[in-house]
Amino acid sequence: MKKWTNRGHEFDALGKRFKKKPEILLIGDKSECERIREKLLFLGVKIDISPIEQFKTIGNIQKFILGYRFKSKTILVVDSNPYESGLFISGIEKNFSLKRNEDIFWINDFLDYYLSIFAVYVAEKIYFSSNCFICTTVCNLNCKNCLNFKPYDRNLQHYNIDSLKKSVDLYFSVIDRVGLFHISGGEPFLYPHLNELLTYIGEKYRDKIDILGTVTNTTVIPDDTLCEILKKYNIRVEVDDYTKTIPQLKNNYNNLVKKLKEFCIWTQINVAGVNWKWFSVLPSKKDWTNATEEMLIKKFNDCNNPFMEFKKDKIHLCCYSEFAAQAGLITQNSTELYDISKFNNKNKKELIEFRLGYSEKGYAEFCKYCNGLPVINPTAEVPAEQASGKLSWDKNTPCQLG
Repeated sequence: MKKWTNRGHEFDALGKRFKKKPEILLIGDKSECERIREKLLFLGVKIDISPIEQFKTIGNIQKFILGYRFKSKTILVVDSNPYESGLFISGIEKNFSLKRNEDIFWINDFLDYYLSIFAVYVAEKIYFSSNCFICTTVCNLNCKNCLNFKPYDRNLQHYNIDSLKKSVDLYFSVIDRVGLFHISGGEPFLYPHLNELLTYIGEKYRDKIDILGTVTNTTVIPDDTLCEILKKYNIRVEVDDYTKTIPQLKNNYNNLVKKLKEFCIWTQINVAGVNWKWFSVLPSKKDWTNATEEMLIKKFNDCNNPFMEFKKDKIHLCCYSEFAAQAGLITQNSTELYDISKFNNKNKKELIEFRLGYSEKGYAEFCKYCNGLPVINPTAEVPAEQASGKLSWDKNTPCQLG
């Protein structure tokens, strides 16, 4: 359950355990461990590395663990294979009385969730795994299943550049480090001040961001100036490939990918239905409007949406709930917002709790209408299928053309 019952102290038991193990031991491929070590240096704690090759037998593991005085260390297994990592962790649990997700962690679990708790209790630092930052809601596609609900939004707009800069300044005055700071839209490449915004973030805060990223639907080819900025600040561009649904985008897609490659820009290709699944969050396949609080809290927990938006000085509990409010589909409840302009150092643990899903209600208002992420919403949808006009929705009936 992620309804606050002990606000500011929800993680005290695990935090106390971390404070007894303030050093970190990385076990895995040496080069990958070095990369992870760089990500964790902001903590200011001692970080040791041991290559996985040392652990061919339980006897070797025992010698190593005892030699390292494991009781003072939080152990992270750095391996991209969750199955192999799970076997390794299970072996250590069984033989050395260490508990998974308390003493020993698979690296992805730690970075996505537990690092925020470790950082605030051990180092008094605030770490967020990610945040979405919208610069525009304007888009030149009109996808029926748009997760930003563009076909419903009758107030599409580019956000004021000065206001965005002030929000960024506020964010990084509070957040010590973020895993992914994602500039999104709308279509970000349509934003007229994108060069200025990316340069501002890159110059002032790139050292606080592991991955500075943006995304494009391939309708716009970036000019050379933007490409130089993307390269200079090592900004990852996610390219959403919709060419199976919209074949007329094929030339643009090819030219875009070619140009990004020519400029040596960090690129991630997203192919719906291949390396990611397209899903639709509404209209709801089930009527949740009369659901009990307990049912909605369970739905929110099971959905476990890792994505939060930062907008107008506030962290939003669920990005899709905020997108729905922006599009005029719902009125967002104030309990879903955390105003960091009112933050002080006494609220560090409370802020981390909110970022990890805790709130007064324990769910978002949009949970009453949303199908949820694929973990609870297994139905695959056609990506980028275009609507012929604006869509309307009255919260209880299927979408209709407006």
